[in-house]
Amino acid sequence: MVETVLRAVLAGDLRPGERLPERWIVEACGCTQSAAREAIGRLQTLGAVVVPERRGASVTSRREAPPDEVDRVWRQLLPLLEALAGPLKAERAGEAWSRLIAEQSALEAARRAAGDRLTDLLKRVSLQRAIVGLASR
Repeated sequence: MVETVLRAVLAGDLRPGERLPERWIVEACGCTQSAAREAIGRLQTLGAVVVPERRGASVTSRREAPPDEVDRVWRQLLPLLEALAGPLKAERAGEAWSRLIAEQSALEAARRAAGDRLTDLLKRVSLQRAIVGLASR
């Protein structure tokens, strides 16, 4: 379910800032309402959606993850990761989903040397970069 939502966002079917009703996940994935709620919780943990109190989920937007701020965090943390784990080799060509998978695979490969917390944080920033980058197109 999480992957289905992320693919829809990166394909432009769900835009940054757009609401993400549980019903959309239920219909797209053929799951239960409670499973959709769990998926939204996981997406929130990943930084892909925001869930303001009593307003429902929406895709992370430029307001929640300003591109300059996200890029600043990326530029500060990436050298630390590379100092611990060596240079990352992420493929930069292709569509948004492919770029995200390549970047996150490289981060996952560095996890052992750099530690879980740093790589998890960079994976979250990587996802936010992919999402808010769509709003710039």
